Amino acid sequence: MRITEVFIAEHPLWDEFRAKMVAYPTISTELDNAVFQGVNRSSIQLLHNYHAGQYMDCEINYFGTVAQRTMNRSALEALLISPEPVKIDFGDGFFYRAVWQKSPRVTNDNEVFESVAYRFRVTKHTEEIKHDMARGQAEIFCQSTVPLTDCRIYVPYGTVGLATDLYIRLNDMEWSFLDLEITGSLILDGINKLFTMGGVNITNHQNFEWTDFPALKPGSNTLQIVIQGLVIVSVDPPISIRYLPTYL
Repeated sequence: MRITEVFIAEHPLWDEFRAKMVAYPTISTELDNAVFQGVNRSSIQLLHNYHAGQYMDCEINYFGTVAQRTMNRSALEALLISPEPVKIDFGDGFFYRAVWQKSPRVTNDNEVFESVAYRFRVTKHTEEIKHDMARGQAEIFCQSTVPLTDCRIYVPYGTVGLATDLYIRLNDMEWSFLDLEITGSLILDGINKLFTMGGVNITNHQNFEWTDFPALKPGSNTLQIVIQGLVIVSVDPPISIRYLPTYL
């Protein structure tokens, strides 16, 4: 595959840094049985059962004088030192959330360019998918190929009001609101590991545990909103669920 336009953290590699990716990156998958706790199972920080993530190895050529190359390389690598994964797009139809994994290594240095090897820990995505529910029950088809893909469930206050005995069910997971007065819209955010009600953090409520954050399995998933034992028939405004399709 011929590399044309490459973007790192949404910055064009050539236009801003006078640099080019030498060839299509090598992407390898390493599988193990380890569990790493962190922010986002669909990204770098939480790598769950039998999925240790993927590595991207690539080389970047920096062009210009030695001084220009030094300045541009320093500016690019400043983007890579980030507390959040950096988005890399090299035109294959996916984007990669990447964490700089390994110190760069110079493989070639001459009067015209400097070639530098990089390694990133990556997850491969397409754009976010949002599914709006017209009723209190829906089948959500998850396009990911990872075992679990974190998702974000939004239940607007106008749909549930001051309901008592409210349950939100996703496959075999359940979140109950029995002794918690509903005072605003509910967000069960499995991506950022956060539950909120009307913008107030309720993550530490006694009904919830860290392992309870919502995630989708590959293929079909069932989401239900139940009040006093009955699935809501009419949903207005709509309940929504969002996720990033994530691929091995």
